Amino acid sequence: MSISKDLPRSVGKSPEFALLGFLYIQPCHGYELHQKLLNELGTIWSASQSETYNILKRLEARKFVKSKVVKQEKLPARNLLSLTPSGRLRFETWLKTPGGNSVRTIRLEFTTRLYFARQTGLLKLQDMIDQQVTEVRTSLRHLEGSLVDMPSSQTYNRLGLEYQIFQRKSILDWLDACRQTLNLQFYPEDESETLYELEEEMKLSARNILKGKVIKLTKGAVNSEITLQLTGGEQIVSIITNTSAENLKLKVGGDAYAIIKASSVMVGTEEE
Repeated sequence: MSISKDLPRSVGKSPEFALLGFLYIQPCHGYELHQKLLNELGTIWSASQSETYNILKRLEARKFVKSKVVKQEKLPARNLLSLTPSGRLRFETWLKTPGGNSVRTIRLEFTTRLYFARQTGLLKLQDMIDQQVTEVRTSLRHLEGSLVDMPSSQTYNRLGLEYQIFQRKSILDWLDACRQTLNLQFYPEDESETLYELEEEMKLSARNILKGKVIKLTKGAVNSEITLQLTGGEQIVSIITNTSAENLKLKVGGDAYAIIKASSVMVGTEEE
């Protein structure tokens, strides 16, 4: 029987690393591994028993997995599978390497990494989720900026960007739900930030708060681009959601504050 030497290069293509993870925890028989995959990660991975066996054969052919025959009284002998040193290194490298922020990658790879991070204790779940939130937020800001820059005439390109924006926002909500389910803290604020008080009612945590006037407000399908002119004549541009712009009652000629937090700029108004 010939065995292909080509292994899946991504966990998004097969549950290879999930199987390596179960073997990292303890040696198992092939059937037991398949049952673990179904029982522990069945809503994430869909693999038939034959597919699981084929993956294990490929892993063994690449010397990431080894097997030994275990005799059983009055029963046929069985192969007990375990990881080789290179197999353990392969799994640890995958576990400690972030996989990106696409919806598919997060659903398959990130969720699987969370599971094995808790099972093995090799990584802190809090750090993993915080890092993933940062990556998704960065991607979201990039997509929102692209949407603002895209001409309104490019209807279907804008729809495609809006779909990706909604996906990223849903992922952020799901990551917050992960924290609650796993009893973790919410995404921490920057420890270097200081609490500022604006007038009597408005309080915000940020590094710099600059007052100005709204000189331009461009509303898009999902977000609005706000241009503030400061007292010295400088202009600051921020992209916020349409809902936020409406809640703040922003209008051209009205006063507003540019609240600079790390690499992003928020917008605030005085409470009436």
